[in-house]
Amino acid sequence: MKKLETVQHHIVQYQESDFKGQFRQATLFSLFADLATQNAIEVGIWHDDLENHCGWVLSKRTMVFNRPIKAGEHIDLVTCVKGGSRVQFSRTYEIRQEEKILGGGFSLWTLIDLKSRKIVRPQDVGITIPKVEDYPCIVDRYHKIRKDIELEYIKTREVVYSDVDINQHMNNYRYVEWALDLIPFEIYRQYDIKEMSVHYIQEILPGSQVQLYLGKEHQDIKIVFKVADKTCFEMAVILQDRG
Repeated sequence: MKKLETVQHHIVQYQESDFKGQFRQATLFSLFADLATQNAIEVGIWHDDLENHCGWVLSKRTMVFNRPIKAGEHIDLVTCVKGGSRVQFSRTYEIRQEEKILGGGFSLWTLIDLKSRKIVRPQDVGITIPKVEDYPCIVDRYHKIRKDIELEYIKTREVVYSDVDINQHMNNYRYVEWALDLIPFEIYRQYDIKEMSVHYIQEILPGSQVQLYLGKEHQDIKIVFKVADKTCFEMAVILQDRG
């Protein structure tokens, strides 16, 4: 099939922006999650009969930002299915402003059974991942997270009501909020975020006690979440000097 993209126009609100007046990355992740659901319905890889039985969960994502997005700006958020295999599929993202591309991303998704929490093959529940004609995109693959950055334990947080989504686990964007809150405030004064990669290794359930770790080497930051000393989530942030 031809590329089928879903587009949402958005005006960046002040309450969606940080102290620098820049669009918060966690909010962007949340908006893209809703847009991905809309696109999944449009291309036929999600329907209401699956609700409460199965759910698509994000496995990996890389986002690249060509420049910070400011409060009050008009932007178009775009997503499109890229391709798939027997157990997962990929999608791409773009942040557009008229003819300009302000950023973009790539993600991998997996279908799980909400009761057993095990991976389900889409074809076993009547889903056919469409074959999409190849198309150019700003990010065409997941960028692996460095293994060689030394980590320091920062603190422990409990997963509470506001952290949990309809799939009965910690919401994707809450991971990002927690992770970005670990970065010292002075770093945000000096730098902007150029790139982010996240890897959801194992779902984190309500009530979990999550140990949070952070490491920094030059303009590379790595954040890790662990539950009972088992790594559940990793995130890499690449910084750039403020313009």
